[in-house]
Amino acid sequence: MKSLLVAGYGSIGRRHVDNLKKHKFKISVYDKNIKLKKELRSLKIDFLTSLNNIKKKFDGIIISTPTHLHIDTLNLLIDKSDNFLIEKPLTNKPQLLKNIKQMKKKNLFIVCNMRFHPSIKIIKNTINKLGRIYYANAYYGYYLPKMRKKTNYKNNYSSKFSEGGGVIFDTIHEIDYLSWLLGPIKRIHSNSFKLSNLKIDVEDFANIMIEHKNNILSVIQADYLKSFKRRGCEIVGEKGSIIWSSEGKENEHCTVKFYEAKKNKLSKILDTKKLNNNLPYEELINHFIKAIDKKKNDLLSFKEAKKQIKILSKIRKRFHK
Repeated sequence: MKSLLVAGYGSIGRRHVDNLKKHKFKISVYDKNIKLKKELRSLKIDFLTSLNNIKKKFDGIIISTPTHLHIDTLNLLIDKSDNFLIEKPLTNKPQLLKNIKQMKKKNLFIVCNMRFHPSIKIIKNTINKLGRIYYANAYYGYYLPKMRKKTNYKNNYSSKFSEGGGVIFDTIHEIDYLSWLLGPIKRIHSNSFKLSNLKIDVEDFANIMIEHKNNILSVIQADYLKSFKRRGCEIVGEKGSIIWSSEGKENEHCTVKFYEAKKNKLSKILDTKKLNNNLPYEELINHFIKAIDKKKNDLLSFKEAKKQIKILSKIRKRFHK
């Protein structure tokens, strides 16, 4: 039986634990909140209140502590497993990447759940039909106070520059799936603003332009302002376009359409009115299990995640000079 540790039991840590429970794993959880002990013990999950003096080694460790603690947590646990899955973004302090201990022979991956979104999977399988690709327009928006139920947005990491907040870092999913679909980044440019009266010290609106190494352009518009959650992308090529739209959170409505220029025909290739938004996370866990078993997987590598963080950190500083 595989043993896995989830370090950090916030909303995303709970989701990972729920998905791990669907497999036959021995699960342990670390969180500094001692009040969680009774709940986790009732679920037959080992509860740890400290990462010091852990004697056992785990088959895999998922790090879902706050962003600014990711690297410290990794360093505390680096000799307790050979396989790590770290929540996005990897860190909000790129300088800390030099301080990671004993990385040799370790398999480190970063959460990239949008790669496993049904819409992105269909785009990945359809994109070759576009021939030469010219550009992509992507967007993401959702009102920050609505993002996490029962949580005051002012206390959330997204509101705080020191903890890796801001809409630029939250667009790391867009950065990742566009790089996955269109190729590595050559250059990136950004304009970011705080347009609202939200009590945050980070940008709530950003336009990001990416020049990919194969000369494809992509543009991302992201915000914390839309009262209704929307996400999507249009990819334009010489033979047509792919248009993806996702609307809503609890009952996410997703459509993907393919326009074939030669036939002047627009076809709907996905229409899901109530997407189970846990599906990408379930598949993410399945791919982490593949990684543990040394099998091919589609997870974001540590090397690529480092590049993304360094790029985003540079454009993020421009708003905070």
